[in-house]
Amino acid sequence: MKVLVWADVHFNLWQRANTDPFGKVAEEIASVDALIVAGEIAESPAQGWPGFFGYLEGLIDLGRVWVIPGNHDYYGRRLDDDSGLAGIAAQAGVNFAQKRRFEIGGNRFLCCTLWMDFALTDDVPEAMMSARLTLPDYGRITFGPEHRPLKPADLLDVHLDHLAWLEGSVPAVGVGGRARSPGVAQRAAGRDAGGHRR
Repeated sequence: MKVLVWADVHFNLWQRANTDPFGKVAEEIASVDALIVAGEIAESPAQGWPGFFGYLEGLIDLGRVWVIPGNHDYYGRRLDDDSGLAGIAAQAGVNFAQKRRFEIGGNRFLCCTLWMDFALTDDVPEAMMSARLTLPDYGRITFGPEHRPLKPADLLDVHLDHLAWLEGSVPAVGVGGRARSPGVAQRAAGRDAGGHRR
């Protein structure tokens, strides 16, 4: 089984630099059983995703490509509505893998963005405030049908939802664009989302 996981693509930056992101390994891409693109494809998915998928089409059968959105892929979009991104992927013949399980060569893969685990520090409220003040996501991603600005609490809710999905799906190989979470390990060790023993 040959699987290539590519995270933080930022295809638009490669285009601006007039550079082939795969360079000398482009010929090898055709031989992989799957290409899992773990987020950050483009800051404007309506334009960037089709361009990226068009580029990939010259390298690999798009039916072997699985895509998980990262934070930049939600810029200008709702975090709680993946239907638009799933539609762009489906139109290109790419597998949209948000909260999806699939098997390749007898190995099961679980894919989700997972988002930020604010419990990485001992002070969850401070981590949430710091994220709100420093990350551009909160000014560029919306939430809910009213498209209100994203809040740290929204991100925490989505993180916990993805974490629960992962926990209900293990054992498997996990892939995520923002998989910076000790949460799965903490829960396996009998700890809650704040890192405290249950």
